[in-house]
Amino acid sequence: MILEDKSLVSFNNSRKYSLLVNLTRNCLLFIASVYIFVYIVIALYRIWYPFEIEWLEGAIVDHIRRICEGKSLYTKPSLDFIPFIYTPLYFYLSALLSKIVGIGLLAPRLISFFSSLGCFALIFLIVKRETNDKLSAFLSTGLFAATFKISGKWFDIARVDSLFLMLFLVCIYMSRHKSETSILLAALFAGLSFLTKQTALFMSIAIALYYIFTHYRHFFVFTIILFLIVVGTTLIFNHLTNGWYSYYVFTLPSQHKFMYSMLIPFWKDEIFSHLPIACILSIFFFLIDNSNKNHQRLFYFLLSIGMLGSACLSRLHSGSSKNSLMPAYVIISILFGLSIHKILELSSKKIILYLICIAQFGILLYNPLSQVPTQKDLKRAKEFIIKIKKIEGDIWVPYHGYIPFLAEKKTYAHVAAIWDVLRSNTKPKVILINEIKKSLKNGDFKAIILGDSIPDVIRPYIEDYYDKKQGLWPPVKGPFEYVYIRKLDTD
Repeated sequence: MILEDKSLVSFNNSRKYSLLVNLTRNCLLFIASVYIFVYIVIALYRIWYPFEIEWLEGAIVDHIRRICEGKSLYTKPSLDFIPFIYTPLYFYLSALLSKIVGIGLLAPRLISFFSSLGCFALIFLIVKRETNDKLSAFLSTGLFAATFKISGKWFDIARVDSLFLMLFLVCIYMSRHKSETSILLAALFAGLSFLTKQTALFMSIAIALYYIFTHYRHFFVFTIILFLIVVGTTLIFNHLTNGWYSYYVFTLPSQHKFMYSMLIPFWKDEIFSHLPIACILSIFFFLIDNSNKNHQRLFYFLLSIGMLGSACLSRLHSGSSKNSLMPAYVIISILFGLSIHKILELSSKKIILYLICIAQFGILLYNPLSQVPTQKDLKRAKEFIIKIKKIEGDIWVPYHGYIPFLAEKKTYAHVAAIWDVLRSNTKPKVILINEIKKSLKNGDFKAIILGDSIPDVIRPYIEDYYDKKQGLWPPVKGPFEYVYIRKLDTD
């Protein structure tokens, strides 16, 4: 009788523990689901917002409109227009979609939004194929969705990053297949990713190295196809743009300085402080014997070096922003899922792992409401446009693209693109400086709208030829921007 009672108690305890494990597991899944759901809701709201969410978005629309007008994207730098230092695929796809939905922020944001969903799906598929474990795959996806805030909230805005990452994730997915067709597709998507953002070329080196260690034939196929795409498109675009393509895509980025002071903050403040548990689990993954997983550990070790290294170099690049962190967060999210699967295979203490994962998601907690524009923001942007529309004559709004177009004004080069040229040691830099000085001296602009941060190259001419007038709230959150009126018109 006593034995039966002990057996019954043991059974009840085991059942209670099992229920507790399931409860913790479901709680973890719910939290991961919430991050994905919240991002989608935020993005669906922001897609339709008619003004800039991030200060460079408007300039992206200027690029798109230029393509739709049949003008060259890569041309001699001037006050009229200077392209950003990216490869062109995102701009051309956005221009193509703009033919359907109209020129504006909607087309590029739609591409970014669906690309971000593609990233979610591909992260899930990559981990699912490696582990045959939907739980681990879903947690990987949820973790990446949870990095939305710490990566600068760039998943859904009119920028190249989500498309570039989605295309490279297709390359990763195909790279783990053995067929010749898969290798061809891997190289093709690596090339398309490069044509969206140059960072993909450095990450692709990791894939090529993997093939060197595992299959020479695949290495040659992958490398040759990628080489043909990169070199072939460069030659074609150089021919069509009289060499300006290489100037913007290769020359300018190579001449910008690296901020080595960012090296420790990158790893300490932007990687480990946000993802401490995921980082530890990622390291643990490489310490486990994976000899039976078809070179799995080697593949992800090289890929980690490629993606983390590329993110680090991009972040050290002067003028970089938190979008540079997105490749690092992608690979850590993938390793997070792979490690969870392996630990669950080796340990019966599932509840501890689930609680640790919940803690990691908790570290990434953010307020969704602070990520969406308010009615006050909308009103402020509309008032900004009305005010600059009332100014007769040409105006220059160097910190905002597209906004002058909405005010029925001519658009000019964005200050970020101007700064890319001015940071180089090239002949076009001197020509551009002289053009800016001449234009300001001659009073070509009736007004210039600037914040307190005035580029040094134009500061003396602003002060000599323009009077600082009333302050304006900018169309995106930030400090006052001031209207500088020609002194000739105020005397």
